[in-house]
Amino acid sequence: MNNLDPKSRIFVHVSIKLLLRKGDQILLLESSTQSHRYDLPGGRINVGEWEKNFTDILTREITEELGETITYTIAPQNPSILRFTSRTGKFDDNTPIRAIVLLYEGMYITGDIQISSEHASYTWVDSAQFDTTHCMVGEQFGKGLNDYLHKPT
Repeated sequence: MNNLDPKSRIFVHVSIKLLLRKGDQILLLESSTQSHRYDLPGGRINVGEWEKNFTDILTREITEELGETITYTIAPQNPSILRFTSRTGKFDDNTPIRAIVLLYEGMYITGDIQISSEHASYTWVDSAQFDTTHCMVGEQFGKGLNDYLHKPT
């Protein structure tokens, strides 16, 4: 597969992310490879997980990235869909890594967050006041997330 051939289908990953809320705040994870760039907890589907429920895959990712002591809920609604284009990651043909993001919402209940080596730090930000457009690991993702957070109700 070649992402450069305009007649070919493009290759994209599928990523499952959690917008974790604590009151009016959302959790952002700072990238360990891109200073001052943030992501949401979650990740890609692993080999052998294709038949699994998406929320089970998301639960595995949350445990890997936030530790085993955190408790939270995942809302039962269908996920929202966002686009992601990496600022730094490339496929073998040197085109940017792209993903379709399935965005679930969740509520933090309790527990100490213990971030993995994928992230440098974490922060809770006010979802109504914070603009994610230019600070996320993927700019399309940041814009889509910002539109999602500030959509009219």
